[in-house]
Amino acid sequence: MDGHQGQSGRAQNISLPPGFDPRTVQLVASRYTDYVFPAQLTTTVVVVVVVVVVVVVVVVIVVVIIIIVIIIKETGVHLDKKTLV
Repeated sequence: MDGHQGQSGRAQNISLPPGFDPRTVQLVASRYTDYVFPAQLTTTVVVVVVVVVVVVVVVVIVVVIIIIVIIIKETGVHLDKKTLV
């Protein structure tokens, strides 16, 4: 069946413009393809996020250790082998 069906349900013939070759038609990108990231960009984003998370965790650990050391110095607590056991 050539053409599309009209409201009557019968197929209609559609005439193509002169010089039009349907084999040369290229697909038009949909509006959703603009939001697709290339694989390399996605991998880069994941690596950057992981590095940032690791750096934040290390900074938090260092800050906690510094706070503990300050508290120990201010309270005058002396840690030795007997206290730790």
